[in-house]
Amino acid sequence: MLRERPITEMTESEVWETVRAHTRGRLVVVVDGEAEIFPVDYQATGDQVTFLTSPGTKLRALQANPAVVFEIDGADDLAQSAWSVVVRGTATHVRDDGALAAATVNGLATSLDFPKYEVVVITPTTASGRRFRLDSAHRDRIDDHP
Repeated sequence: MLRERPITEMTESEVWETVRAHTRGRLVVVVDGEAEIFPVDYQATGDQVTFLTSPGTKLRALQANPAVVFEIDGADDLAQSAWSVVVRGTATHVRDDGALAAATVNGLATSLDFPKYEVVVITPTTASGRRFRLDSAHRDRIDDHP
């Protein structure tokens, strides 16, 4: 008997529904020729991802090479399921005077107690997502650990 595939692809609408339902992800940029990953608090509206940042490595990297990868994921060991969404696209540092006000009025915030006033918008070129059925032995191993 064949088992159901452990990995299923999300539809495009499921991908964006998932992205809009969360607020924390990881941004991959290139810094000095190497991939670097940064956690970000974000907001998704339509099919764009917006986050706040401060002047520094991340912002300089985006300005030097706006091609980025954005990823969110989650897992539920009890339900034996996990998921991952990857958005590839172009990051734009929005320098419009009203961009910060518009973003914060729409609920964008940062969880750090540190000011972030630079608005960055990711315009996707591709977005994909997958759901994973976890092995029950994985859950048993987790349950065995205090």
